[in-house]
Amino acid sequence: MGASKDSGGFGLGVEDFPKTTLRGKIFLGVFAFVSLALIAFIVATGVLATMLNRENNSEAIPTPRLLVPVALPASYKLIASEIVSKMNTSHDPCDDFYLYACGNYMANHTTITG
Repeated sequence: MGASKDSGGFGLGVEDFPKTTLRGKIFLGVFAFVSLALIAFIVATGVLATMLNRENNSEAIPTPRLLVPVALPASYKLIASEIVSKMNTSHDPCDDFYLYACGNYMANHTTITG
């Protein structure tokens, strides 16, 4: 196995490779066909998915349903009003969040120091 004249400078000539058998040619043809069929299937699936997605996006988007009941019991409203009454909205929450959230509570309740 030596280098021949038509090796192209790589040291291997045409005679250095074994002859392809009929079984090898059939295998290569089937492999190429299956590969091309798989690529065509993937492309067709992508095109079909894109077309279906465009059809579905043209419909109106449904409004999500509320998970919380709309009519809250009076006790919830009472608790919410109690929480809001403890807040001091005159303070900026970015400057002092504690005074914003609890400012009115501290102003209306005295602390006992021992």
